Amino acid sequence: SEEEEKVVIISQDDKQPNTAIKNQQQVEFKRLQQIRNVGILAHVDAGKTTVTERFLELAGIVRQAGSVDNGNTVTDYLPA
Repeated sequence: SEEEEKVVIISQDDKQPNTAIKNQQQVEFKRLQQIRNVGILAHVDAGKTTVTERFLELAGIVRQAGSVDNGNTVTDYLPA
């Protein structure tokens, strides 16, 4: 998507951003609150998948964290 140039309009009376800009900023703030980017870097067999599965469980994305040993993880799934 193309980046939009955002201009804040200042009213003459109270030097505050107008209501439309405030509402737009509130919507953007709520959207940004929903974004979660996490990077996990570690050696082989250090538990990266296990930690990631637990994150997903705690966030309510999955009901139960998958197990690497059982082959039922969300993040290390390779279809046959």
